[in-house]
Amino acid sequence: MKQSKTIFKTLKFVYCSSKRTVILIAIFTFLLGLIVPINTYIWSKFINVLFSSYESNVIPKLVFVLILIWCLWIVQMILQKANKYLKDMLTDHLNLKITESILNKQNGMTMSQFDNPKIYNKINKINTEGLSRSISVTNNLILLLQNIVSFIGTAVILVTYNPILLILLCFVFIPILAIDIKISTGLYEIYNERIEKLRLVTCLKDLMLRYENIKEIKIYNMGSFLLNRITDTYKKYLNQDKVIRKCNMKKQIWGEIGEYISKFCFTLYVIIDGITKQKDIGTIILYINTIDILMQNIGDIEFVLSEMYDDNLYMESVFDFLEEPMQHREGKKKLENINSIELKDIYFKYPNTEKYILENINLKLYKEKSYLLVGENGAGKTTLVKILCGLYEPTSGEIYINGENIKKYDLESYRKRIGVVFQDFIHFPLSVEDNIKLGNIDDYENDDSFNKMAELVGVDDIVNKLPEGYKTQLQNEWMDGTELSIGQWQKIAIARGLFSNGSVLIMDEPTASLDSLAENEIFQCIKTTLNKQISIIISHRYSMAQIVDKIIVISNNTIAEEGQFTELIRKGGKFYKYYSVQADRYKKGKYDE
Repeated sequence: MKQSKTIFKTLKFVYCSSKRTVILIAIFTFLLGLIVPINTYIWSKFINVLFSSYESNVIPKLVFVLILIWCLWIVQMILQKANKYLKDMLTDHLNLKITESILNKQNGMTMSQFDNPKIYNKINKINTEGLSRSISVTNNLILLLQNIVSFIGTAVILVTYNPILLILLCFVFIPILAIDIKISTGLYEIYNERIEKLRLVTCLKDLMLRYENIKEIKIYNMGSFLLNRITDTYKKYLNQDKVIRKCNMKKQIWGEIGEYISKFCFTLYVIIDGITKQKDIGTIILYINTIDILMQNIGDIEFVLSEMYDDNLYMESVFDFLEEPMQHREGKKKLENINSIELKDIYFKYPNTEKYILENINLKLYKEKSYLLVGENGAGKTTLVKILCGLYEPTSGEIYINGENIKKYDLESYRKRIGVVFQDFIHFPLSVEDNIKLGNIDDYENDDSFNKMAELVGVDDIVNKLPEGYKTQLQNEWMDGTELSIGQWQKIAIARGLFSNGSVLIMDEPTASLDSLAENEIFQCIKTTLNKQISIIISHRYSMAQIVDKIIVISNNTIAEEGQFTELIRKGGKFYKYYSVQADRYKKGKYDE
């Protein structure tokens, strides 16, 4: 039942990718299937005419039949070429459809769904098998239709001779189909068992080929270790596959031996029966060819069904992923601006874990105010930012925007009001201009804002040294690509965050990869933008502590203290300890010089 549902879903999916192409393929395939029995029947007539050459006017009859056969050849050739063209076009349409469906689905999923390793296993199956299996299902459906049409047309000929033979022919292939289905099921179970380890191997291969990783791999001589890890996995599975394939091969050989024995018996029966009943030579050849074609049709149908069963096992993963619940929030209210954010009794733990990362968070943030989030590694600072960005919903507690519950607002309009510079920001393999303007797709053509932000952060100094200016392709992995330093990438990421022109600007370790001079430039840049929106900075460098309006200290997964710089220093609590340790280190460095 599940298999038939998957076949129907696949058919619908393929049909929706290009309706016109699918309909034309179905028509041409039907005609190709019809040509086979017609051609077989005409050839039998040709042989009968040939063996009656003693009759008068036999030459015109032979020529007429040959012209018919020639016409069939031409029609068959044209249909085959047209079908190949259409199948190639359908493959392209299908590739587009799968890519579009998967990426749209991915865009609509929540961050919490991506914390589940099973999602990555599904994505890996789709990436490695999705397109090829969809195409395989399509090709098999075409082959199935062609063989069914051919089978029906040819079966009509055999039924007029001996209907029992037709029934026996069909029964011969039932054991072969059962063997193939059992083999397919076993192979799919093995694939599922290996999927995570194979995904790790693929990840390691990609990691070894990334430009930014090559230097570290060479310095630490990791190449041989990683290569051995990859090849050991492949060799282990290679040895297992050798045993499995030998076993499957033996089963298939015995099944096909039974098929050939049956074919021999049926052919012998037709010859003996034809001679006994003194049938025309053309008629005997017609029935022999009919049995041969029917066995080929049934064999192809059996093969197609077993292949479709195999393909459907993999296609289930595609549809399981596409049927994952989409991100949904009831709120429809559009958000034009964010003047205040309040977090009330917020608790949070990641999916499938028991430990709370944030506990009892109560916080109010206001427009034209700046905040510095500090705390030890793993205290929950970045998690808090992710919740503020709407990437995660709190496990419990409420968030209020401008005094109203965030659930009343449309999530997309809320996110548009936020600009973020993550610590692990994306290095897009695009131009400098694209890397910055992707911060605000809706305002992509606003060159004035773009130029202002690029100049403010100091990106223009970087660009002046690049061959194509802002149009320069970044990353060495591409033709005419240019690689930037980590600090230069950091400036581009900050410019992207500023270009978003959001009501909230969040920067996670914005100067982590910058030298002292560049850090000072960014420091001055941030200083000029702090009071234009709600500004939140996460940093282990406390040089900004004296210019923000409030410092928030996260410790043991909750807010340990908050206040202005002088207030927290005077208090002598957590922040005083952090600041003193860093200040002493700088003083010691000065003294040592």
